[in-house]
Amino acid sequence: SGSRIPSARTFCGGVGKTSSLLPLALVACGAIEFSGIKATIKRDVVYAAEDVDQCKRILHGMTEVAGADPEIIRAHFHLIEAKRKPVHEHKDIQALAEQSYRENICPNGTFMVPPLVVIDTASANIHLENSSDNSQVSTAVAGARSVYRGFPLWITTHVAKTLKRADVRDM
Repeated sequence: SGSRIPSARTFCGGVGKTSSLLPLALVACGAIEFSGIKATIKRDVVYAAEDVDQCKRILHGMTEVAGADPEIIRAHFHLIEAKRKPVHEHKDIQALAEQSYRENICPNGTFMVPPLVVIDTASANIHLENSSDNSQVSTAVAGARSVYRGFPLWITTHVAKTLKRADVRDM
């Protein structure tokens, strides 16, 4: 239909990483069309959330106000609570992702679609001794790419909130 839906801010009060990405993840699983964006190949979503309650509020708002399909969400959107640990110990997320392939039928046959894995946020899901150490962060991202090889992967992270307008202008 291409209709615009209210922003996620309407549903949870603030605008941030989760309130921006979760609606896009719902598009990926086919639960909603968002600002004219529609999934042509629908996939399950495995969403490891820093704040599960916030995600539930957004999901509720997306179904009640924006018309997201609650049956598709129940069947294809897998919300789990973040557990901060080294990325090579993400066995729970990896196992759920491996169980969440979705069959897609097209004119040339059937193929399996891997789920989208969302790590929201890196600091809540990936243990680092020093998150400001670029080499540790690079090692963690490389580890995540290895652990989730073959899966589309979104990793969100916190950004400095102390920026002033002058800082942004200088950037």
